[in-house]
Amino acid sequence: MPNASPYLPLAYIPQAIGLRIGQTMDLGVGTSYRLARTASLVAIAALLTLSFQIFRPNALVLCILALPMTMFQIVSATQDGISIAWLILSVSLFRRGIEREQTFPSWMGVLLIISTFLVISSRPQLFPIALFPASIFWLRNDRRALAATAIAALNALAWIINGLGVVNMIHIRTMTAGQILSMYSHHPVDLIAVFARTLTDPGYLAFYWHWFVGIPGWLDTPMPASIYKLSAVALIVAAAISFSREVSRCARWLPIFCAVTAIGLAFFAMLITWTDQPAQFIDGVQGRYFTAPAVLIAYALGGQMTSATRAMAREVVWGGFLAVSGFLTTSTVLWRYYLGM
Repeated sequence: MPNASPYLPLAYIPQAIGLRIGQTMDLGVGTSYRLARTASLVAIAALLTLSFQIFRPNALVLCILALPMTMFQIVSATQDGISIAWLILSVSLFRRGIEREQTFPSWMGVLLIISTFLVISSRPQLFPIALFPASIFWLRNDRRALAATAIAALNALAWIINGLGVVNMIHIRTMTAGQILSMYSHHPVDLIAVFARTLTDPGYLAFYWHWFVGIPGWLDTPMPASIYKLSAVALIVAAAISFSREVSRCARWLPIFCAVTAIGLAFFAMLITWTDQPAQFIDGVQGRYFTAPAVLIAYALGGQMTSATRAMAREVVWGGFLAVSGFLTTSTVLWRYYLGM
């Protein structure tokens, strides 16, 4: 299928269940789609509930989930929301397991391997998070789980390679991905230059920020200008509340390393698969690609809040932001696609 994404079908299990119910009951396409969307939302809610019981989220994690773009993905039938939920479960288990004083039963280890596999097989740029289970099982000297992690990571890599080989990317370019790789391997300075131009261009940076915060619909529904400013303030305040010095080096720097690497891989993937050559800028990178790295960085800032003052501040900041963001997102989408027609 042209321009299909090379994602593992298991990422779509909730949606498939909804569609199967609709088919079995001989419902229409519209009703079946709503069932798929509902099944996805229920699965996301269950995964987030479990994640937050394993490791309580800080204010920044909650504010990222309250961003208009994140909420729009969560309530859609795509696998974006599901992948975010699986990622949060994976990093919650990592933060739980990396602390030796915390209990980490076998079922958590199994769930960590499964969640990590589902994330990296549906979000190839997040492949570095395979280091999460590897680091925990190495720390806890669990060789069997370490071997299972390696097998899962290799299977995910095999799927990614197979998917890239069979997906028909109909975007017409003058060079193939292999030719582009060869070109930049012989001219690494050009590779650095195109990255530098893209990451310092004000237009691209503004586009990334606006899409990261939220441009719902078919990129034709920008939010009110106030939400982009409010989001910046909310995220900065939430980061300040969430930051803690009582975080181990591995718990701090491994998620940050994975986040930075994921961003780099996303840009590199778009450079060799989507951007025509010779390239001045890297095309195809979307602001929503930064949601997962932002979640990783949020978990790296601090652990579970034990201070009553910080816990109260977290509820006030994210609760207030969720109320405003939810109202503006709902009203914007309703007015654009229903009330304003």
